[in-house]
Amino acid sequence: MTNANASIDTLRRYLQTVIGFGNNDEGLAKANAIIAEGLTEISDLVDIAEGKDGIKTLCMNVRKPSGLMPQPGWNAPDPNPFNLEAPMVAKSGTAIPTLCEQRLAAAAYACKVYESIGRDIEIPILNRLRLKEFQRHKEATDNYSESESLPALSKSFTIQKFLDQFPTFLREILGVSKVALSYVIRESAVVPVTLPELKPNKPWSIEHNSMMEDLIAYTPHSGPAYEADNARVYNLLVSHLAGTSALGSTSRWQKSRNGRGAYLDLMMHNMSSAKWEKTISTAEKVLNERKWNGKNARYPLRIHMARHREAYNDLVKASQQIQYSPPNETSRVRYLLSSIETADPTICSAKTAIQADEIKKNDFESAADFLLVTAPNAKTHQNDHNVSGVRNQKNNNRRSKFVRRNNNSNGKGKIKTGPKTGVEIRYYTKGEWYKLSTDEQNECREIRQASLQQKRKTDDDDTPSAKIAALETKISEMNEQIVSALSSKNSNATPSTASSAPLPPSCLRPPVFFQRE
Repeated sequence: MTNANASIDTLRRYLQTVIGFGNNDEGLAKANAIIAEGLTEISDLVDIAEGKDGIKTLCMNVRKPSGLMPQPGWNAPDPNPFNLEAPMVAKSGTAIPTLCEQRLAAAAYACKVYESIGRDIEIPILNRLRLKEFQRHKEATDNYSESESLPALSKSFTIQKFLDQFPTFLREILGVSKVALSYVIRESAVVPVTLPELKPNKPWSIEHNSMMEDLIAYTPHSGPAYEADNARVYNLLVSHLAGTSALGSTSRWQKSRNGRGAYLDLMMHNMSSAKWEKTISTAEKVLNERKWNGKNARYPLRIHMARHREAYNDLVKASQQIQYSPPNETSRVRYLLSSIETADPTICSAKTAIQADEIKKNDFESAADFLLVTAPNAKTHQNDHNVSGVRNQKNNNRRSKFVRRNNNSNGKGKIKTGPKTGVEIRYYTKGEWYKLSTDEQNECREIRQASLQQKRKTDDDDTPSAKIAALETKISEMNEQIVSALSSKNSNATPSTASSAPLPPSCLRPPVFFQRE
């Protein structure tokens, strides 16, 4: 038996047993019908899988073959004076069960995947359990939706944090071959010549836990699919780093659109030893110097604990790049308790309980959860404030009216009401504002306008020009009073002492109290 016949026999047995055609004459006929479509070995399924609906088309051709064949069982008359031939009829099809078609499609997909990463395609590794895993993997990739983009670079989201999260971000984006784009920036660009053996009844190797991890590790960096994926990684880097100084590290790869090269340059420029030492210094400063006293309502204990977690995570990442030992769980708890400076008896009791508990004082998360449960909620101490109103129903682009809430001395707010409709003069949410009647809305607007006019009048009276004008008016009134007093004195004086001559202007000029510049 030649090698070709041996491979066909092996393929025929595989179709009858694993695919499920059956070990009988009917199953043999179905297997032969599939092989008659041009298959000689199991690897030929790769060519069928490359086309759109390849297996579906193959099974359709087997079910409904085209062409004619001699009528089965036709016997020529004896004697046959005219040398009659058997009449031609349409070829009869072979039924292919739907389940067998699905298994055959999974086998073709498995062959395609294994060929893409360079694994040898052999019939023993394509058992039914592995075909089921391939079906699940294909369904997952076909129905996958991409994640959102990373946040923009900022003071809190530095280039170091961006580069640390970028591989995870690429892990959530599939490329041309339905492989996560993180394979483009993996550590080693070279694929091993011999791949590790497969896990029992799993289609991936013993070194990984999913088919996608195998593809990320072993998909080669060559071919049209890799070129397209590499260019997309470059575009993602440029779009996220646009407008920042870090974009300069990618400039030399702009022409080739080499995403892997751009990423490696960014790592070299921003994740050096000096950068990690600075990260360690910043994280240690948070653990040693940042305090929480419970007085700032915008900085609750929950956020304070989150800062400690972030600092510890930065230290762990730094320890993976340079020689450094991050603090253990006991040290983390000690840092946390030392940073809490408050006289609140509940917090003090919780700290004492943690220090006395062997589990909590050696487990940061247990201690943090215990503190959050016992810590009191922070309260604001703002007595009076201005609040802005809701949007006007007629113009959504302008904010509606606002009123001032006046509070009494004991800190409890006293809400005023309008004299016309009795509407409460307070802040209204959008839904509450639209529930008011037209008269109530109009009265709120009138009260606000009156308040604004009164405020403008008060502000106008306090301006330097208004003060000067008031002083000049007062000086003018004083001049009139002086003139009137002098005239009255002259009219009552005797002829010997009085003078008929008018007073000189200098006598009528009052002292200058304010000179305008």
